[in-house]
Amino acid sequence: MSETPITSFALTVSFDAIDAAARIYRLAATPDELTSIAERLGVIATTKAEGEMKLWREGTRVELRGALTAHLTRQCVVTLEPMQEIVTDEFAIRYEPAEDGGLDDEMRDDGEDLLVEPMESESLSLGEILIQQIAVSMSAHPRSTDADALLAEFGRDEAASPFAALKAIAGGEDD
Repeated sequence: MSETPITSFALTVSFDAIDAAARIYRLAATPDELTSIAERLGVIATTKAEGEMKLWREGTRVELRGALTAHLTRQCVVTLEPMQEIVTDEFAIRYEPAEDGGLDDEMRDDGEDLLVEPMESESLSLGEILIQQIAVSMSAHPRSTDADALLAEFGRDEAASPFAALKAIAGGEDD
């Protein structure tokens, strides 16, 4: 297994260059790339985005296993204040020739979630893969540590809820 030095997110690898010998790629975003990633993800800032990916070929398929870490500054959905989110994730992707068909997501026998993608171009943009994985791994509704206290202080008045009137008409109680 061979390793490459740490490179920027601009790294692309040709499908033809991938063989049965696994190769490890390490990527770390440059300051300019961090700014672009923040804009793309719609976050306040990205202070770290890095990942490691292992690529190898099995017949006509290309297997990718990776791990990522990203440090993001996001807006809390409750307090609207900036907050830090650290995103870490591991992922697995199989690239198959587009003519193979049957490209539905599947589960591996070992329980690992495996995304199956068609080989739609001549190469893989490893930085693009990491950005997409960061996007799906981010919290959908980021909440700061102060969010629960704020909700408790200014929480919704259940009696003022439009559903409270329906509940009163139906004579229902909480189950």
